[in-house]
Amino acid sequence: MEKKILIFDLDDTIVLCNHLYLNAKNKFLNIMKNEFDLGDEEVKKIENEFKNLDILRVKVFGSGKFRYFESMLLIYFSMCIKYSKKFSTRIELKIKSFTLLNNALIDVDIFPESIQILKQLKNEGYHLFCFTAGDEDWQMFKIKKFKLKDYFHKIYIENFKTDLEYQKITMEINGSKEINYSDFIMIGNSFKSDILPSNSLGMYSIYLQRLEELDIHDTYKDAYYKINKDKLTHPENNYIIHNLNEIFDVLKIIEDK
Repeated sequence: MEKKILIFDLDDTIVLCNHLYLNAKNKFLNIMKNEFDLGDEEVKKIENEFKNLDILRVKVFGSGKFRYFESMLLIYFSMCIKYSKKFSTRIELKIKSFTLLNNALIDVDIFPESIQILKQLKNEGYHLFCFTAGDEDWQMFKIKKFKLKDYFHKIYIENFKTDLEYQKITMEINGSKEINYSDFIMIGNSFKSDILPSNSLGMYSIYLQRLEELDIHDTYKDAYYKINKDKLTHPENNYIIHNLNEIFDVLKIIEDK
């Protein structure tokens, strides 16, 4: 029997980078706290405002290079108006220094099991692809750093991960053949952008919900990582794992169907 086609998400599925965004957010909140002499409750309120604004801007603009920085800048600008303070280019440059990630990318790491798992899957005859959302330069930096091109037949980098993008890449992968979405398996850590759109097409989906990270995704937890089985079009095609090593057991279940 022909092997399924596996499509992997990149960020926080193969490569660990969410801590960079969290560190940037915490630095930003600390600047706001000191600049406007805020109490803990006010800082929490700003954090929620930033979360809601950034989630909205992701929907509109996608995962662009400057989105995170601009979301912080908009919050800072609104705080200046609220507290009648002059907008400071010094603060702007300070925020820019840790949000554009040019230096922070050096700290991007890879999960220790990732390479061995990709190598084993490739050796077992699986066709591996990567589909990631984000700035092309940043994503390619990670891909080159960990030599991930050695394992993936092709890597797709888009600004959004919606049904349309999944349709487009699966059609390209499939070529001239009539498409059967159950031939594809999507593996990722975001319920919103990896699981829902792929599952809606009829693909198998494997939701990687790392137990040690359940509290790390505090900023976007409800919007991106909270499981809502009622939203799944094909709940029978979705599986949950807590470590990438568990993928082999799930693949056996799927292949035996």
